[in-house]
Amino acid sequence: DVSLARGRLLVALKHWEAARTHLGTHVRRWRQPEGLLLLAQAEQQSGNRQAARGYLEELVMDVESSPPAIARKQASWKRKAKGLLRRL
Repeated sequence: DVSLARGRLLVALKHWEAARTHLGTHVRRWRQPEGLLLLAQAEQQSGNRQAARGYLEELVMDVESSPPAIARKQASWKRKAKGLLRRL
């Protein structure tokens, strides 16, 4: 999806404020684990660790509350979120 690709690009270019704005809108429309993880990374780099922690916890809860087949597909995002949570 184009919106998520733009968010990935903004994070890769380290345009943290633009990434926060764009991914915040993206996550409100399309709740995807990758979008939440990227948004948490942008928040962390902007110095907002509390917001980053909140997004990561939401990601873990979303994956855990999804049906088993979908949870298996999203397990890698859950692992990445838990790893980032430990580092915060």
